[in-house]
Amino acid sequence: MAPIEDVNSAANGTDDVDKALQQLRAGRKTPVFLITLANHISHRQDSLSSVLEENEKLHKQVSSLRDENGTIKRALSGAERKISSSDRAQETNYPSLASGHDEREGHRSVIIYGISESTATKPTDRAEDDFRVATNLLDI
Repeated sequence: MAPIEDVNSAANGTDDVDKALQQLRAGRKTPVFLITLANHISHRQDSLSSVLEENEKLHKQVSSLRDENGTIKRALSGAERKISSSDRAQETNYPSLASGHDEREGHRSVIIYGISESTATKPTDRAEDDFRVATNLLDI
């Protein structure tokens, strides 16, 4: 009895399988069920080959998308760090609302930095000066 060769060996290449199928189909004594099974297996093998090709394409696409996703994550992380450091720099540059004013006053008031306070002695005059400066600043 001849040794059975490995299915993956070079002797069982696509050409050899095609030749064997042609001989099987051409044989007059080959039972119909065997020809039907051989045709079915051949069709499934073709389908499997196309599925494997598509699978390889999808794996490459997934790998590419993973690389792109990693690049986007790194860019987002860098942008978040810049924003965070910018926020921290602004916090250190501006004094807090509570300094110089009580917290309750700070919550109900609008404080505009960089404008000198009114030197008027009367509270109503100071309010008018502040209103005038604010309207000039905001172009109302």
